[in-house]
Amino acid sequence: MKLKSFCLMIVFLYNVQAAFSEWETFNTNNSSFATYINFYDENNGIILYQDNSTVVKTIDGGKSWNTVFSLTDYNSSGFSAKDSIIFLTTFNETINTNKVFKSINHGDTWTEIYSESTNTFFMNIEYVNSNLIFLSGLQFTSQGANAILKKSIDGGQSFQTIYTNKTLMGISNSIFLDDSVGFIAGTDGIIEKTTDQGQTWKRVNQKNGAFLVGIYSINDSILIANAEKTGYMTRSTDKGETWVVISDKYSFGTNGFRTLIKNANNELWFVTNINAQDGHCYKSTDDGETWQLIYSQDNILFLGITMLDNKVWIVASEGRVLYNSNFVSVRDNNENSVCQVYPNPLNSNKSQHLNVKINDIAHISNISIFNSNGDEIRKDMYSVSTSEADAIQFNFNNLPTGVYFINFINDKKLSTVKFQVNN
Repeated sequence: MKLKSFCLMIVFLYNVQAAFSEWETFNTNNSSFATYINFYDENNGIILYQDNSTVVKTIDGGKSWNTVFSLTDYNSSGFSAKDSIIFLTTFNETINTNKVFKSINHGDTWTEIYSESTNTFFMNIEYVNSNLIFLSGLQFTSQGANAILKKSIDGGQSFQTIYTNKTLMGISNSIFLDDSVGFIAGTDGIIEKTTDQGQTWKRVNQKNGAFLVGIYSINDSILIANAEKTGYMTRSTDKGETWVVISDKYSFGTNGFRTLIKNANNELWFVTNINAQDGHCYKSTDDGETWQLIYSQDNILFLGITMLDNKVWIVASEGRVLYNSNFVSVRDNNENSVCQVYPNPLNSNKSQHLNVKINDIAHISNISIFNSNGDEIRKDMYSVSTSEADAIQFNFNNLPTGVYFINFINDKKLSTVKFQVNN
């Protein structure tokens, strides 16, 4: 048995690089900072870059990219996308001019719909419907910077100021759940809520020093907000009335997380960076309550992520796009046709052995175990052996009570199974 355990571990270690080599790397030849990536089918995709508001598109799944729009001396500051319609805000710092552009064909062509030359910097645009649009950002005055929110009811042809706040130095992001209920997020971690289309606002959380850059609606009740440079994440389960910090359980990184997406299997995914240099990809199967580290690469920044079925694209630093055509979504054990776990829950007072029965065991590689906080379990806390021809046995050493996740690659596909330990 010990010999089998040794040989199996050698196979796992040997295949780690082989599994990650299934990721292909494409290049857009644009080293600017990417702010958005989306694929609306397996061939056609778009990336927005900050410098000169550059927009690049692909028609071959990301293998090659062509510039379809750029605006010299104007950097993109915000965007809002829904179906084939995309709004893009741009800013020229030298002449203090904001311009808003709109595309109705997935970014193929763009039309300028609004321009404003004031001491205002628009950081975000929120497209609610064909008539209702919000611009948010900061306004420079002789006393400092104020938060500002403008509303359009004519599809972006004109905007009226409906909100300013001297104590909130800027609004970096906004989201509306319908025509009336919306949220703004900004400096000092402040989140405010409206129920009357922005006419009145109430604060729903406390100052915490985090510069919030994203706020996302997960479902009818749950929202998540994040800060870019601190890895801070806060979550609401009551339609934004109260918020609970959940990032103190994790090490999301000093670069915070970028685009948060929800795929067809109702899983949440986001990318972040550790120490401003190493890209990490996290996933949640419980609407953001807990997160697991799924994929990472050293010395490359992850800037955005998008998924279609089992296909995933990550836009990264230095113009790179990472692509995997078989990144399998994670299922609970009772839905997982790849493997079964038993006994589950594991009572460690009676047994320290967990069996994982896996189809096509010969192609298993890159096994790792995480707790519900996203921390990887140290290798010295368990060993691996073969218990049957089609099963792996994990032999644990005083594993604490809790929920755990086993990640592994099976024939180039990522799978995760969940198990529980009761002591």
